[in-house]
Amino acid sequence: MAKTRFPSKIIPPKFQSVFERQRLFDLLTENLHRPLVWINGSPGAGKTLLVCSWLEKQQTRFLWYRMDSGNNISADLFYFLSLSAQRNYPRKRFKLPVFTAECANDIKAFASVFFRQLFALLEKESALVFDDCQEIENDPDFFQVLQVALHELPEGLQIICVSRNKPAALFKRLSLTEDLLDINNKSLRFTEMESAAFINWLNPDIDAQVSTALYLKAEGWAAALVLLAQQKQLPETTENISTLLEQKDVFSFLMSEILSNLDETSLLFLTKTAIFSHFNVIMAIALTGEQNARDILDDLLNKNFLIDQTDDIPPAYCYHPLLRDLLQNRINSLFTEEQRVELNRSAISILIEHKKIEEAIPFYLQLQDWEGLRPLLLEYSETLISKGRQQAVIAWIQQFPGDMLANDPWLLFWYAKATISLDPNRSAELLDQCYRQFLLAKDRLGLYSSWQLAVEAIIISLDDYSRLEIWFQRFDDLREYYPYCPSFELKIKFSVIAMQALAFYNPQHYWLQKLLKISEYGVRIIPIKSLQHLVSSQLGHYYLSVHEINKLEVLKPLSAFSNRR
Repeated sequence: MAKTRFPSKIIPPKFQSVFERQRLFDLLTENLHRPLVWINGSPGAGKTLLVCSWLEKQQTRFLWYRMDSGNNISADLFYFLSLSAQRNYPRKRFKLPVFTAECANDIKAFASVFFRQLFALLEKESALVFDDCQEIENDPDFFQVLQVALHELPEGLQIICVSRNKPAALFKRLSLTEDLLDINNKSLRFTEMESAAFINWLNPDIDAQVSTALYLKAEGWAAALVLLAQQKQLPETTENISTLLEQKDVFSFLMSEILSNLDETSLLFLTKTAIFSHFNVIMAIALTGEQNARDILDDLLNKNFLIDQTDDIPPAYCYHPLLRDLLQNRINSLFTEEQRVELNRSAISILIEHKKIEEAIPFYLQLQDWEGLRPLLLEYSETLISKGRQQAVIAWIQQFPGDMLANDPWLLFWYAKATISLDPNRSAELLDQCYRQFLLAKDRLGLYSSWQLAVEAIIISLDDYSRLEIWFQRFDDLREYYPYCPSFELKIKFSVIAMQALAFYNPQHYWLQKLLKISEYGVRIIPIKSLQHLVSSQLGHYYLSVHEINKLEVLKPLSAFSNRR
């Protein structure tokens, strides 16, 4: 007797070897009681492989149907489910209802009869699997049929849907009643530990550091990990990782599986917005002119299009690093040099308008627009340094042309300010240059600022305090030629640092007591909490050093007040 040949769409794919996703296996096993499992994620996220490998490990029987977008979606669904049941029970004679044209008038009634009879025949199966659901999700009949199937579903049987798209709004009720298990892109992504084990399983020769770099670039996306780990030429260290990440295999996969399905409007929108690392709808509209930007982004999100959305208000969007790399390559190939410059300048304006200063600066650097970057750094360096971004400020300022930097005292000042905690001696050298240039320019604010910071750098360095001598000569010059400090806040900082330096360098200096009085007066009226803390701290150190312990009592109420604020 000839063996029956069944169509491939009802036969689950076979894999020679499988890396077991134990975390996801456990998740599926713990949720066997849920009627519907919806596994959704980007192309290459490992959705189908997960279902096949888990069911195989369960050693259970199931029906499989891989969908496609044909003209007779409903008829095909019932027909191939019947074939799948026949494949599982080759020796059993049964006849399920046949879907005819007349049945289309009341598809729910037909589906109810069909699934009731089908489920009665299934003796050992634990699941019905519908693969590639995204192919027919636009057909309203599919969801009606699926709802009927769930209504008729007996205990111990699950329906597992595999799709690139998120579950439809029709299933929100199931989610609320905990009848739906939604395994999404976030769940499917490999964690760092899983990624390390997976890469080692794929290619044991990959170095641990390279493995980590691949994980960071792939962000746990299964297809990217496979394509990157199985390259013929692997770098020995992370120094050469960029070469590996530029391999054409990854970009070819993205083009064939993702970008090729987009219309021209959406593709151009993606390409332009890829210039941002993160963006919101308002930024996207300003850059692209697409007023329906929100609809485009929502559609991409629903299709698990390698795009993430934050919980911020308004929400921000970002593309997967590899997708963004590909889209940025498209910018270089699609647009002329003039168009790319215009796009970059538009991005700068939008980012600055949204106070995304750190994201705007690389565009200035790329354009080598030093005149545009300079005022931005002068305005925001203090804020960035206060947030611990000293290294970034240093790196940005170092990229200025040497002659421009050497002759710009305010750029040098912020360079020195960013450097002070890392290399106070170098900071003091830079501030000496600043002071000389501020003196030539008769810049009072620059003179007081550089003096205060230079003395602070020397104190912090704990090295060669004899350098303070020249700064106190300059102190006398400042008091003689520029006696009025530009701001009250700077005057207090200046006085406190000068008092601190004189207290151990030259305690007999005639200015010490004057500075002490200024500090004692300022600490009581300063409205800025951080500055009040600085002044009271330095006064406390001074009182201890001269054994005036009783004066510490005066500072206690200030300290308590400062803490309450």
